[in-house]
Amino acid sequence: MTLEIKVGPPQLAVHQGYTVMVSDPDGQILTEGQKGLYFLDTRLISFWAMFADGVQWKLLNGGALAASAARVYGTNLPIPTSSGTIPENTLGLILGRHVDGGMHEDIDITNYGSQKVCFNLELAIRSDFADLFEVKGNKVIRRGEIASDWSPDTQELTTTYQHDDFSRALKVTASGRHSPMSYANGRLSFNVDLLPAASWHTCLLYDFANGERWSTAPKKCVDDYMSSEAARAQKVWKTSVLKVETDNYEVSATPCTDRETERAPSRGVAETLLHETAGRESMLWRFGDGGRRGTSGNVPP
Repeated sequence: MTLEIKVGPPQLAVHQGYTVMVSDPDGQILTEGQKGLYFLDTRLISFWAMFADGVQWKLLNGGALAASAARVYGTNLPIPTSSGTIPENTLGLILGRHVDGGMHEDIDITNYGSQKVCFNLELAIRSDFADLFEVKGNKVIRRGEIASDWSPDTQELTTTYQHDDFSRALKVTASGRHSPMSYANGRLSFNVDLLPAASWHTCLLYDFANGERWSTAPKKCVDDYMSSEAARAQKVWKTSVLKVETDNYEVSATPCTDRETERAPSRGVAETLLHETAGRESMLWRFGDGGRRGTSGNVPP
């Protein structure tokens, strides 16, 4: 018996319950395709990019810490600024993500150079509110109205979508910031001013709305994700899920706890279970509440 393993394109995924964030390995979503932040089968974020005075960051390493958390390490390319060019590899960047209801992002920047640096950290976030199955079929049809509202007092950017009686919303809030957040030309930005060996940190909280009901972002930083409800539910699920043992070497030698393919329930053990097999599309099986069974892609025989 030969076990066929198919390797897909490189990507970074975090997921919990009804929320999935799939990005490039550096945490960004730069090109049109199927990547994005999905909530209840709707893509809330279709583009996400981070810049330093218009210059993108360089990926060093990154990966999933667990099913619901990931961390990316990067550094800077040469950054031309009004006070001179910041040399390449002067800055250290750590981007953390944690999904639990909403999504929490941590951005940490450290100046490893010998000179003071000052630049604008910019985030470009776009939403198309496309239906999951239209995205998978590459047939996204724009419907309804999308509106964005920026509140400088509360440091919140809220983007809403309305089509007939269907509505979704995404709210991005800065928390624990070292400098105020501003919004202009479609980008959120911070002024980062760092002495040698100094660090800068901010949290971004992403809240999601289904009609009038909001799913709020976890307040804890990514370093504390193991104490979150999502991590607790994942641990309960792993200890209670059906396990299969076999004497077949080819099967038993295949890893079955890949952190990027595990799925944890949002509440309870059997409410939500996503199962992903090598080389096949993922399937969603919902139990309880007389729930339906939905599929995302082809169901294997």
